[in-house]
Amino acid sequence: PILQDAGIPWLASQAVTVQDTTSKYSFPLLAGGLSFSAMAARTVQDGCKSIALVRYDLPVTAGVVALVDSTLAKQGAKVGDDITVPPTATTFDSVAAEVSQYQCAISLIPAQAFLGVVAATRQAGGNTRFYTLSGTLSGPILQQGGAALDGTVTSSSFPVANDPIWAKAKAAAPGVDWNYLYTESTWVGYQVLANVLKDVKTTTIDAKTVETALSSATAVNTDGFTPTLDFAKELPVPGLNRIFNPTIIFNKVVNGAIVATGGPVNLSAGLGH
Repeated sequence: PILQDAGIPWLASQAVTVQDTTSKYSFPLLAGGLSFSAMAARTVQDGCKSIALVRYDLPVTAGVVALVDSTLAKQGAKVGDDITVPPTATTFDSVAAEVSQYQCAISLIPAQAFLGVVAATRQAGGNTRFYTLSGTLSGPILQQGGAALDGTVTSSSFPVANDPIWAKAKAAAPGVDWNYLYTESTWVGYQVLANVLKDVKTTTIDAKTVETALSSATAVNTDGFTPTLDFAKELPVPGLNRIFNPTIIFNKVVNGAIVATGGPVNLSAGLGH
């Protein structure tokens, strides 16, 4: 709200908050809430017959649950059962006992809690396949999770970290965790900012200059990390109208690494975008 109230644009946000996905000053590069819907659809495509949702017991997650349930219903699947995790939980045996009863589980919880649930589920003998967003799986989480995370399905708005497209980024910052989605988004954001501002014909670069340049950019070059973006055209989805990159790539954890399982999928089909 502070940036918005001051008229300062922000680029490459996590696309999580209401301001991120609705404010005219916001220019995210991620698919935001569309990713949850796509993940739910993917469970059906993968043949999951019993699906659970694992989330923190907080009101803020209710909207995501509704989105996932709606997607499953449209796919003709049984609405996922809701398994809540106390935000203060440090042990996850009781959650794992529930999760283990399902073939697949969509996770809406943060990284450490997700890792705890996966580990406890494996220790309980559960073979549940987990689905989670890429932002959950950083390099340290992959290392800590080990074999327990193998088979986990995830998604990202960018190519996987071992794709050659990241060579320049890795050379610039060799000690950075390039598995982490929000690190990747920051790098791509810098490329976008440089590409947009290089055509600005002014010696004064301030908030208004940047906002005007971004808002009028109809062919945004992301150096190949995403399709060409149009910041002047909003997505016709209330609450997600500032999602400019409705494209994700589905990935899977194999031998402790995130690997691509296919090409980019455009989630805006049927949305009029």
